[in-house]
Parts: sequence; structure tokens; C-alpha cells
Amino acid sequence: MPHPPRSRLLTTLLAVAAVTMTTATAAHATPGDEPSAGTPSGPLAAEMSRALELRPGGVQVSDNAMAWDGGDVVLVWPDPGAEAAPAGLGANVRTDLVERMDLDDALAQSAPAQSAPSDAAPSDGAAADGVSTMGDWRTCSPGYYCFYTGTYYNGSRLQFRTRCSGGAGAWGFSNVTSSWVNRNYNMIVRAYDYKGGRWLWTMRPGAMDTYVGSSDNNEMSYFRCQYV
Repeated sequence: MPHPPRSRLLTTLLAVAAVTMTTATAAHATPGDEPSAGTPSGPLAAEMSRALELRPGGVQVSDNAMAWDGGDVVLVWPDPGAEAAPAGLGANVRTDLVERMDLDDALAQSAPAQSAPSDAAPSDGAAADGVSTMGDWRTCSPGYYCFYTGTYYNGSRLQFRTRCSGGAGAWGFSNVTSSWVNRNYNMIVRAYDYKGGRWLWTMRPGAMDTYVGSSDNNEMSYFRCQYV
């Protein structure tokens, strides 16, 4: 039987070696630096799964919170039966993911006792002394602007750090906002009932509103910002 040409034999041996090395590398590969979305767990798994259906790519960072885009967007739910989403990220924080996503330390901290803010300028809808009677405005992490589904900063909280415009429905927040806080001092944020639609309110740096008012309540579905 004639032997195959030397060049063909060499090509075959190189191909086999390449397959062997690839298989061995895959078997011993370590996870990459970017966190990946897994199946949500915990008491709010159903809510998180619905959020992932609307906006794939989110990562569960605690029992209460999911984050997108490396922590640029964070959605925090109240514990079952609770009125307000917890400060920071809530319970059972996935520390390894938080560190890998480089989330601000403030996200994992509890809000301080309520007192009048020294640097905030409440809008007409806020209490005169700047102190909320129910939820706490400081649940909105420093550097973020936040939308709440309840008045007085209660309900679920959707917060953004650098995103300058978007449709709130991508995170299940279309037509559900009742109060807001802006702790991003580089942005003025304007809310609309839809893209290109009616202007609802303006969120200036340091401002907050315990209730957007009956005509604007549960109307916001789009927002955009202006850098200052």
C-alpha cells in the first residue's frame, strides 16, 4: 500500500495536535472577567426572570437587585411584603460579582438615618424640609438618578449612572413612576410620556420629588438627559 505524501501526513498530525490542545484548554479554562447572567434565585426570582425577558444581559447581584452594563443600570425590588426597595443592593449581596462589575461601594451600604439633605434642592413635590415621611431619598445611590414605582421613594427602584436616554419599558418601568431622586450632579434629566411626546418633569442635580402629581403619575415611559 502506498504511503500518503509527507506533506499530507504532516498536515494531518498538526490538525490532530491543534484539536487536542483546544480540548485541553477548554477543559481547564477559567471564567472570564465579565459576569454572566444565570438563572435568578431567591425570593424575587420570578420578578428577576421577567426583567431578563425584557432586558437580557442583567446579572443578579443580590436577592433584591439586578445590574446591567457593569452596574450602570440597577433595578432593586422590595422584599416580598415590604413597601420600599432596600438601600444599596439589599440582602445576600454577591460580593464577587459586585467587585468584578466595579459597582460603587455606596450600592452595598445602608441608607443613613433620615435628615434634611444639605446639598439637595427638593422640587415642589417634596416635603418642605427635605425629609420624606415614608421612604428615604438616600436609597438612590450617590452618582445615580432614580425612578420609584411608589410615592415617597417607595416601591421598586430603577437607577441609572451614565445612561443619558432610553425607554423605561426596557426594564419594566413604563408608566409606573410616582417619585424620583437625582443624585447625579452631572446631569439634568427630563421625563416624557413617550419619546417625542409630552414633557412631564425635569430632574435637576440634587433635586427630588415625593410625588410627581396626579396628571403625571404613572405616565413616564421615556427620559433623556443634558450634561451640566
